[in-house]
Amino acid sequence: MVVTVTQQWGGAHVEGLLESWPVAATVAERGSPLSDENRGLIRQAMHRLTELAGEGAPRPARKTMHSKRPNSPPFGLFACDFDGTLLGSDHQVSERDRRALECLRTKGVLVVVATGRSLFSFRRAVVQELPVDWLVFSSGAGIAQWPVCEVVHAVHLTCEETASIGAHLELLNAPYCVHDTIPNNHRFSYQLGRDSADLRRRIELYAPFSRPLSADRLEKEATQVIVHLEEHEAEAGCLALREHFEDLGVIRTTSPLDHCSTWVEIFPRGVSKSSGLRWLCEHLNVAPARTGAVGNDYNDLDMLEWVAHPFVVSNAAAPLRARFQVVRSHDSGGVAEAVERWLESL
Repeated sequence: MVVTVTQQWGGAHVEGLLESWPVAATVAERGSPLSDENRGLIRQAMHRLTELAGEGAPRPARKTMHSKRPNSPPFGLFACDFDGTLLGSDHQVSERDRRALECLRTKGVLVVVATGRSLFSFRRAVVQELPVDWLVFSSGAGIAQWPVCEVVHAVHLTCEETASIGAHLELLNAPYCVHDTIPNNHRFSYQLGRDSADLRRRIELYAPFSRPLSADRLEKEATQVIVHLEEHEAEAGCLALREHFEDLGVIRTTSPLDHCSTWVEIFPRGVSKSSGLRWLCEHLNVAPARTGAVGNDYNDLDMLEWVAHPFVVSNAAAPLRARFQVVRSHDSGGVAEAVERWLESL
């Protein structure tokens, strides 16, 4: 099922892409201390709301989201994975990579982060101001405008699909999680099955947002189901799940916790990072020939295959390094090098 956000302001319905003025609610939802950035967002929001009130009648948000080029299509779109690509081993984005993304924006390029993280997890991980326009999160199940976190597109499994997945995984005695629907898909129910140290670590990290799986949870919609596999069973296990769930989307990724276990994410059919980029290109009038991306892991594969100019960082999985142009590592300005090469190729 696909959900496109519709927002109402004084009787005027604005469907699809929304302007950035409703940020006060986003800041309040975070429940975090008011940083200088948050105070600035609130001031912008209040200023915009004051403008709307003074106009006597509401007006729809503009459909174009790229403020630097409001009357023309974006120059292009560049996407980068987050963990292991843009985010360094020190859990920071290097100044070199940050400047490269800012350079893209000054040239009229839409900058997208495409990540397997949920919206909540990404916001929690980002401690720096990032020159990013859009976020394709949960491996393509959701799309949001950054930094206001306005979700404009979301996909989830139906009740029947969730029940069918759960029934099969119970037969396998597999360790798995069932995630709530967007924007709350950082919350999940878990079944330990044959046990998994990686899953137990995840439960510890997300203790306030996790709970044991109840029978009625499998009767509800979900964003995704994640199966935890040990390193030795990854290849065969992933292949078996793809064959069984051929009518759904099955995406493999390396665990961001122990960096050796495998997560197999089960989504509605068609969900992927590339589907998120395709959606943005269609709605923002970006020519696919003017797209580029850089990644490092298996869940980046479809994105790298779809864009016109793909790159991988040197710390990427070996099968990806064998197929795509290799740039420096995530700790050595790999994103910046990919940006430079992409601009040279246009």
